[in-house]
Amino acid sequence: MFFTAILLSSIVGTFLIYQVFLDIQSDLPPLGINNIRDKMRENSVVIDKYGDIVANLAEESYISVSYDELPQSLIDAITAAEDARFFTHKGIDGPRTINAVITNSLLKQVTSGGSTITQQLIKVTSLQNKIQTDADYKDSNERKVHEWILAHQLEAEMSKEDILSSYFNTLGYGRFTGVGTAAKRYFNKHISELTTAESALLAGIPQASTDNNPYKDMEKSTKRYNVVTKLMFDHKFISADEKIALDSIPLGDLLLTNQDEFTSKNFSYFSAVESELNQLFNITTADSDVFLPYYTGYKIYTAMDQEQQRFANELMDTNDYVDYAEMLQNIPYYYNNGITEDLNLQASFAVVDVKTGGIPAIGAARNFKEHGNNFALNGYRSPGSAIKPIIDYAPGMEKLGWTANTMFTDKKTYYSGTKNEVFNFSNSVTNQPISLQNAVSQSLNTVAVQAMQQVGVEYAGTIAGDLGISRAKELLEDNFLFESAALGGGLETTVVEMAGAYATFGNAGKFNTPYFITKVENDKGEIIYEHKQENTQILSPTTAQNMTNALIHTRNYGTPASGRKQVNRQINFAAKTGTSSYDADDRQAYGLSSRAEKDHWIVGYSPEYAIAVWTGFNVEDADFLSKTRGNVNDNKGYGSYIMATWMNKFAPEYTKFDFSVEKSFNATLSGIAVTLDYENGQAFWNRPTISYPTAMSLEIRKALGSIVYDIILVNKDGSEIHLNTVDANTLSYSFLENTTPETEKFKIIARFENQLAEVSDSTEVILDIHSRWHEEDTAIETPVSV
Repeated sequence: MFFTAILLSSIVGTFLIYQVFLDIQSDLPPLGINNIRDKMRENSVVIDKYGDIVANLAEESYISVSYDELPQSLIDAITAAEDARFFTHKGIDGPRTINAVITNSLLKQVTSGGSTITQQLIKVTSLQNKIQTDADYKDSNERKVHEWILAHQLEAEMSKEDILSSYFNTLGYGRFTGVGTAAKRYFNKHISELTTAESALLAGIPQASTDNNPYKDMEKSTKRYNVVTKLMFDHKFISADEKIALDSIPLGDLLLTNQDEFTSKNFSYFSAVESELNQLFNITTADSDVFLPYYTGYKIYTAMDQEQQRFANELMDTNDYVDYAEMLQNIPYYYNNGITEDLNLQASFAVVDVKTGGIPAIGAARNFKEHGNNFALNGYRSPGSAIKPIIDYAPGMEKLGWTANTMFTDKKTYYSGTKNEVFNFSNSVTNQPISLQNAVSQSLNTVAVQAMQQVGVEYAGTIAGDLGISRAKELLEDNFLFESAALGGGLETTVVEMAGAYATFGNAGKFNTPYFITKVENDKGEIIYEHKQENTQILSPTTAQNMTNALIHTRNYGTPASGRKQVNRQINFAAKTGTSSYDADDRQAYGLSSRAEKDHWIVGYSPEYAIAVWTGFNVEDADFLSKTRGNVNDNKGYGSYIMATWMNKFAPEYTKFDFSVEKSFNATLSGIAVTLDYENGQAFWNRPTISYPTAMSLEIRKALGSIVYDIILVNKDGSEIHLNTVDANTLSYSFLENTTPETEKFKIIARFENQLAEVSDSTEVILDIHSRWHEEDTAIETPVSV
């Protein structure tokens, strides 16, 4: 009985394993031998917002190589680093595979390699499409089994030499692909001319091409190079003496020194496009080099404006508009030592289309080609007071109905439950009432913290997160967001996120996640991604309008007004500055001045564009602070050069913000009638009846705003003069003093304050103005629709 049970279990187990194998094999992607064999690859192109081709996405045109062209040193180096038993196995390396299976089974996910060169080739060719379109498949055991099956099939159909040359032609080197391309890019050599040292360098980069790029991080690149030479020695491709000789070569001596001819002038924008491609297609850092579609014939449509991006590059890479040397000279260390350039002094900015969220241009970094770090996307820094409209005042307007004129008191303020006092920049308080917009324009920390205390940290953080400040949401989820965030304390963000949040104020409270890519088509013309407009109503139009009013006031009378360069007054513009300070420990340890400020921000928006600018230092370690005593207050105005120069060149003049509620809401006002009081010289009228659709939410009703009345004079020829808008329902005859004989009547339009301006239904009062109000004057009642 016992043996029968064992026999039955074995049969059932074998059947189940066979069934699983059949299920997996039934979903097996085709091998696609023609796709694997190297062929002429078509460059993927980037297309701007107007439909014009910008350039190829890749940094270097693709160069294919054959096996006969490969130097033995490169074959040895790459097989040593990736698959030492390549020439003896049949597509699967038994010992490595068993080790990987055990490790992955214990951890319930694919974490250990074990992949042979053949399997890696299968992954980036036969399985590439499925990996890109199925997020669950990418790290699944099913994918690994498919790799094994197809690798075994490939070994039966292609020679080792063909497999190796195809693999070499798919290796990723950052913004270009293939060893032939890399040989040209790094050494300006044909692949056949490589030395052993150059081969070892190229063999080490693809494992993590961003980190191992010698132009970006020579230390990491050298460390990886040394790993490759050790593996070459371990597998007896080189002798001990050869290893010592190779390890003694400074890698910098091998490389081309002039990179400009290779680096695209669109590098800063393209790096952002590549980052977004990673997100859209679920590409990890380890996979980014082989899956980014440099040579797949893709058309990548973007929000890029080429003229704006070219100008952004000039702002970042020259002193023509911003005197970066002067910024350095404001710091005694640089002045005393005659240092006029240091790329540790950095800047970044992002421009966002207010209505769509599209990014037409970015300033990734100063001299981004040389520096390589995209601060616009990855430069998380404390925004200081620039965060106040997002996390303090807009939430209060939304939750508590504040306006730009809501009153606070500038008084001694403490963080809740502590004796830690909140200090203004002046280190004093007035103990006087102050309006919200003046508190914003004067950047009073006391009032900002009071605002967050009234709103509540959770609500404030939620609104900030919904407006795209990603770390506000993360900190809130971790219960690590505190009242200090009211001033930017403990909260970091980027210029892209800040521009996107401020754009929401200019878009009547509707948020769009900032984006670079609008659409991606594959080489068959099929759309494999298309951006969908969000327009998520985070804030009511009333809140957006009140916040904008406060920020226009701040632009005119607050800290932005003291910037070194101003946005033209003809441009309707709202703005706020922000600074972050060094903490008390750093101040004491390095003798930093009370005027030392770490990060400087200015963020603003017109009806068309939002722009956020950051300036500061990239690395502020002990050595930097000891020598320089930190950044200085005198540098805070330099961001205004970037903002004002860009806005003055591209932002339209005399345009208006639109905070109107959609017409489709269809609430109505009716029943208004005007009475003329001849004895006292007044006209007055009843408040109209409001009719809301039954499906209209309380939030939308609130968004309509208060009822106001437009007073309009109408001439005999039908022309109109808008005299005033009032919220009271009375009017003095004195407004008629400046009328002419051509004036026939006046008209009252009752509307919601956020109603579209074109609405023309009204109550008209026909007047014999020049006979001074006779009894026959009449009032005509007309319903008003929104």
